[in-house]
Amino acid sequence: MAAVRNHTWIPSESPQPQRQEHRDANLPRAYHLRFDPSALPKYTQPDDLESWLSEMQLEVNTFGETVVCPAIYRHCFKSGDPVKSWYTMLGPDKAEDLTKGPSCWFRFASAMREVWSKSIAATQREAEDRSKLHSESFIQYYFEKLKLLQAAFPESAHSTHISRIRARFNDAQADRFIREQTDLIVFSDQCRQYDDHLKLHPVSQRINQFTYPSGGTARYRQQLQPAITTRAATAPPSSTLATPVPLVLTRDSSSAAPPSRVKDTSRQSRPDVRLTTVADRLNPATGKN
Repeated sequence: MAAVRNHTWIPSESPQPQRQEHRDANLPRAYHLRFDPSALPKYTQPDDLESWLSEMQLEVNTFGETVVCPAIYRHCFKSGDPVKSWYTMLGPDKAEDLTKGPSCWFRFASAMREVWSKSIAATQREAEDRSKLHSESFIQYYFEKLKLLQAAFPESAHSTHISRIRARFNDAQADRFIREQTDLIVFSDQCRQYDDHLKLHPVSQRINQFTYPSGGTARYRQQLQPAITTRAATAPPSSTLATPVPLVLTRDSSSAAPPSRVKDTSRQSRPDVRLTTVADRLNPATGKN
C-alpha cells in the first residue's frame, strides 16, 4: 500500500485474460449468420419455378448449400402439395444425393427443373399476358414482368422487353410519360419517376361516375331484388286501381277549320282562258284555225 501511496508501484507483466469465443471452429460459417430455415421461400404447384430457384440461389450464396438443401423439404414444401409427395417418393438414396455433399444444390435444382418446369409455350404465354395490377406500382410491375420475360425469352433484346412491358401498362398517360424505347435502366428509372409523379399528382376520378359493386351486374341485381320485392308488396292491388278512361278526340262540325287548312277551290272553277284563246285564234295567212 505504501508503494501505491508513493506512486512507486509497478504492476506485474502477467498476461491479461482473453475473451473466450464460444464458437465452434468446425461448424460452417453459415451457422454463425443465424440461419433461419422458416424464412426460406415456399414453393407450391403451380408457382413459377424459376422465380423460386432465383430466391433460393440467394439463400445458398449466403448460408451455403450444405446448410440450405437439407432444410428445403421441411420448410419449403407444404403438406399435401404434389411437390412434397414427389420428394418423398424419391427414396433415401436419391434424397441424400440432393441434400448432401458438394454441388448438392445444383443437383437439387436440376431435379426440380426436370419434373416441374413449365413448357416453353406456357412460360412465354404467361410472360406476355402478365399485366399491371391496380394494387402495384409501375416499378414493381416492371421488375415482375421483366423477370418473367427474361426467363421466357432469354435471347430477346432490351427493346423487345420494353415493348412487351409497355403493352400491358393499361394506362395511356403512363405510356406518354415513360418514353424510353431501348435502355432498360433508363426505362426503369422513368417508371420510378412516374410513381413519384402519381403521388404528387394523383389521377382525378369522376365524381358522379356510376360503378357496379364487387361481383358484377349479377350481384347488383341481387342487391336490388329486396327493394323491388318490398315495393311490389306495399303497392295496392290491381282491383283497387282506377280504370283508365280512354281519350277520344272528336271534331266539332260547327267550328271552322284553321285558315291554313282551308282548301282554295277558286282556281279549279276558273276557266282556262289561255287555252281557249289559243284555240280560237285564227291563222292570219289562211284565215282558219
